[in-house]
Amino acid sequence: MRSLYFGGCTIFDDNPRLFWVFLQSFVDMIIKRFQLSLIIYDPSSLKPMG
Repeated sequence: MRSLYFGGCTIFDDNPRLFWVFLQSFVDMIIKRFQLSLIIYDPSSLKPMG
């Protein structure tokens, strides 16, 4: 984990959990934005989650 650099920042070296929480929220935001664009462009291509 010490070799992991995020944008040249080493703040996550001392707190790996913080990195994973940040990464998860970032990916979640991208997924929501992607689903939103799917709904806007082609609602029929959207499949129910779960």
